[in-house]
Amino acid sequence: MSHDISKHPYWTREEFMAFLFLHVAHADMEFIDEEREMILKIISEAQLFTIQQEYGRLSDFERITVIQSYKANYYPDAAQKKEIIGQLKKLCKSDGEFDTMEKNMVLMLEKIL
Repeated sequence: MSHDISKHPYWTREEFMAFLFLHVAHADMEFIDEEREMILKIISEAQLFTIQQEYGRLSDFERITVIQSYKANYYPDAAQKKEIIGQLKKLCKSDGEFDTMEKNMVLMLEKIL
């Protein structure tokens, strides 16, 4: 059953960043403590729980649609895009490895953002 994107909650910049981080953190099918801690530097535990609930309800296509819907609000120019991509790469390397799935996820987000 598809989730209705039009009913998607409004997120602040920090909440949207956390959603992006969560999306990238799951690229390698693992969500490790170091990734979680990086996200918790941006938002609270309660906010992360809410975002994880929303993330879990969305299909891959819907997640990309959400990302595309927020990009103009929070990453409208090249400098801001470069900054968030750098942060996403740092997240990927938090486990000491930047594997192929993570690299591909970041490349895809570079195109979307």
